[in-house]
Amino acid sequence: MNRFSAERWEAARRRVVDHAFQRVPYYREQWAVAGRVLEEPVPVASGDLTAHLFRLFPLGRPWLPDRAPSPWLGGPATLASALREAGVLSRVLPVLEVRREMVDWRALGRLGPRYAALLPSRADVVDEERRRLLNLPAVDLATRANRVVVVGTSEDLAEVVPALPKTADVLPVVRGTAAQIVRGDAVEIAGRRPAVRLAHDPRLGDFAATAPSCGRPHLLWRRYHAGSRDGALLITALRRRPVLCSVVPEDSAGVTVGRCPEHGTAILTGP
Repeated sequence: MNRFSAERWEAARRRVVDHAFQRVPYYREQWAVAGRVLEEPVPVASGDLTAHLFRLFPLGRPWLPDRAPSPWLGGPATLASALREAGVLSRVLPVLEVRREMVDWRALGRLGPRYAALLPSRADVVDEERRRLLNLPAVDLATRANRVVVVGTSEDLAEVVPALPKTADVLPVVRGTAAQIVRGDAVEIAGRRPAVRLAHDPRLGDFAATAPSCGRPHLLWRRYHAGSRDGALLITALRRRPVLCSVVPEDSAGVTVGRCPEHGTAILTGP
């Protein structure tokens, strides 16, 4: 899908749903529980997905934890897409991501900007000295850069941004929930008031970003489908494992899907 089409977007979601019912145990079992063929997956709260992790992979391609990292770690391509939608992705601006787990990424894609992870104080590490050592690559990247993009929750950014080298011009990118990004919540980070830019869910990852040209939260529609049923926001991942269909993101009550009048693509809206 190079250009947005509601019909093609829905067709892409339908292919994922059909695949899920045919090959993925978690969804196949929904037919058995219902005692009939279902047209749509049963909505599931994002927080309930972890308990079903192994059953969210196709029968022929199971998740092997001894060979593959946790699927909840996300991926560099999704983060790059979100930053591109937010208007802050540049090959010359390094990206630091505040997260609780270390990853071995060095760049956001083959031609993307340099990348490093920063562990906040709440990360599960042996002690503060170990956390400091693990953060050295990110601090070094910030030291050598004139400007650096730092992505994280408002809580994490408030902690790490003041600790970064004063020589770096820091551009904070705040992660919030679907409801927060629709409301346009903003917080002060080291004397700045950035808008909430990325809608994030711990299991889905970054699925929407505020576009700078219109200020509306745009779905990453090439990677996610969004709709609503019975008043709940439902997200289906179009490009990733595990298979995630009809997921209700955290803190998404009252959030619905509309269409941007300026760009013609899907956006998050609210009351």
